[in-house]
Amino acid sequence: MIELQEVMRRRRLADYYYDNYRKYYLRRKYSKASEFIWGTVNALSYGLDLFYGKKLTRHDEVIKFLKILAIQHEEIREGILAVQRLHANYLHNFMDEDLFEEDRSKAERLLNKLAELLDLKINTFITGGKHL
Repeated sequence: MIELQEVMRRRRLADYYYDNYRKYYLRRKYSKASEFIWGTVNALSYGLDLFYGKKLTRHDEVIKFLKILAIQHEEIREGILAVQRLHANYLHNFMDEDLFEEDRSKAERLLNKLAELLDLKINTFITGGKHL
């Protein structure tokens, strides 16, 4: 059974993390922005995987799940390495502005696709399988 309350909590958490990513990005605090990009990826992935009866609890599980989704979605495939580097940037603060921008744009496309997929799953579930 789908835990819709938990899915919705994760969706709201993703929005919260995304807003914080944007705030730190605009301040050019790339290490902190990187942390919130990863948090957004994690929250969206967790919410999606709940529809498959699983709970992602580790970094490697999130990456494995993304690689499965990447088979059908180019935006995800192109963004996996970028979000992994961004996650490492939070821990080690090694990115200059150019590298951050390159990975950020790929991560944005990945985030948009994950949000689109999760919102579609939520709407389909709520409407009983009927598309809006």
